[in-house]
Amino acid sequence: MAVRRNAAAAGKPTAGSATAASPDLSAEEYRHCRELLLENVRSMDRNEIYTLGAVAVTMVFSLTATNPAVAIGSAMIPLALSYMARLRYMGIGIMTRTLNTFMVRMVKANPSISWTTFERSAKAGKFLRENRVFFWYVLMGGSAVFLAARIALVATGH
Repeated sequence: MAVRRNAAAAGKPTAGSATAASPDLSAEEYRHCRELLLENVRSMDRNEIYTLGAVAVTMVFSLTATNPAVAIGSAMIPLALSYMARLRYMGIGIMTRTLNTFMVRMVKANPSISWTTFERSAKAGKFLRENRVFFWYVLMGGSAVFLAARIALVATGH
């Protein structure tokens, strides 16, 4: 306990708080966390776009394949891609929620920074998050239906 008092008296941040040094440091740390949060959102967007493109390309390839093994094998790829991309989305989401929780704590410690709490109070539910989760389930479900249909087509000789 005495060590923490000495560090705080010397103007150094304590081990328990990264925001104890000064309001300027807190504002800078907040801006950095906000930028990391925005980069995570951009990563989620790119993840969705690239996965959707890759799934579409592999589906077209599978439909044009004449060899039955290649047709079925390539029809499995969209399901695997969408599942792996969904796992990546979940990982980015965990990091985003962690950053957001930290930013809310910073706002409570520094009332001059109020954007995060304002933004949270202004949101009507969790529409964006639910929308993204719905996207992944539709993509995985569509990929599974495509695989089943492709297997049926190959089995019937189409």
